[in-house]
Amino acid sequence: KPDIELVDMSSRLRTIDDIMEVTTKPIILDGDTGGLAEHFVYTVRSLERMGVSINTELKTDLSLPADGLKITVKNGKIILSGGNGRGVLYACYRLLELLGCRFYAEDTEVIPTLTPAEVAAALPEGLDITEVSPFEFRDLYWTCTYRPDFAVKRRINAGLAGGGSHRRDIPPEWGGCIGYAGPHFVHTFERLIPAEEFFETHPEYFSMINGERSAKHLYSQLCLSNPEVLAIVIERVKGWLRENPLAEIVSVSQNDSFVIESYCTCPACAAVDAEEGSPAGSLIRFVNAVAEAIEPEFPKVAIDTLAYQYSTVPPRLTRPRHNVMVRMCTGGCSSHTIEECPRNAHTKSWIEGWEKICDRLYIWDYTTDFAQYLNPFPNLR
Repeated sequence: KPDIELVDMSSRLRTIDDIMEVTTKPIILDGDTGGLAEHFVYTVRSLERMGVSINTELKTDLSLPADGLKITVKNGKIILSGGNGRGVLYACYRLLELLGCRFYAEDTEVIPTLTPAEVAAALPEGLDITEVSPFEFRDLYWTCTYRPDFAVKRRINAGLAGGGSHRRDIPPEWGGCIGYAGPHFVHTFERLIPAEEFFETHPEYFSMINGERSAKHLYSQLCLSNPEVLAIVIERVKGWLRENPLAEIVSVSQNDSFVIESYCTCPACAAVDAEEGSPAGSLIRFVNAVAEAIEPEFPKVAIDTLAYQYSTVPPRLTRPRHNVMVRMCTGGCSSHTIEECPRNAHTKSWIEGWEKICDRLYIWDYTTDFAQYLNPFPNLR
């Protein structure tokens, strides 16, 4: 039995019938079988119908990292390799791109018709392409990318937990994804410590703002210096992970807010933030404590938190643990590059500051005109 991530090539290559019928080169598929040495022979019906001879061989390619792909043409054979099942699928679509296919949107694709000479020119003997993304987690947070088949074509490997239609689950037959545990992938404080469950009996669990405790939606956070808050969050994070044992990430992140000053200013939180030179200080110390507590049971899981609104300035003393990833949210001018626009100077300095102290830094880059969503956005050169 092959690895669960093995790609069903017959359902992936149907779109290139017109291209592949002009070549009789056999295709060898070199993918991930979970480290086993067995070889499997599969019949790819869609290519057989074209008269293409298929010799499909599967083996682990230990030279490629996860999601890496390799395409070679050797002795008249096209060899597609992947560091895992997802990498094999990426190699498949990269092959299509070499042959002129383009995947612009889920309803807009270009599938050219090629002559034998054009195929030979695109796939010459000795072709050797290896591609490995520098980004371990790749996402486009637009609804058109939620469909697994289109997400894979764009090399998106991010699974998104969320309510309603704001979800992306890429199943194993499409290569799988890096998934989140819990009900949402961001702004999870209010899901970990719901105000309707705790505020009446424990207002001290929530932000002190202007001397009063508040759990107002979109205007408040948690009191991160309260040990009872930490204990509850740890147990609920563990519960989320036990419910989803395949998850690789869990979010422990601040609520979204209409105001910047939504963080707790109680004496204990304020003292930490003053020492750290940023409200990110109490946040990272809290998230580090959660990450340390879950690591024995979930050694491969990372805690995801935000550098967002009040927490964009890196703390002066505390470094995120090795199993904590910080997602830095850009701000300022979204119409120009971070390096070139003076309004983005602070964003540039924040990214550089987090990079110095954080082993796993993610970037949430806004490509949105918040004043008018339907305006064209000049984010491409």
